[in-house]
Amino acid sequence: MKTALIAGCLSLAALWGCGQTAQRHAEAAAVHAAHADEDEDDEDDEERPVALADVPRAVLDAAARVFPGATWLAAVVELEDGVTLYELYGLVDGDEVELEISADGEILEVERE
Repeated sequence: MKTALIAGCLSLAALWGCGQTAQRHAEAAAVHAAHADEDEDDEDDEERPVALADVPRAVLDAAARVFPGATWLAAVVELEDGVTLYELYGLVDGDEVELEISADGEILEVERE
């Protein structure tokens, strides 16, 4: 489900002319799907898409500090070992970005492709 959501968002971003080709977005979505399948092997993990409007302010503020001016396309909330984490997916200056942030705003992982 997360992979389809992200792929759909990236396809929309390509149509909106964010400076990347649709092919590159499709390739990125495929890579992400491969990693998502690996993550699904963890029995303790539960993740689901979440509306950006429902992402806590602390998470959005932390994301804005890391990537000012980013266009956030999708978010996923995940319960990992009893800790709530948010993954945000977006675009910055034509680059695909991904952040993993704790519910209290601690940056755990940053990716930019």
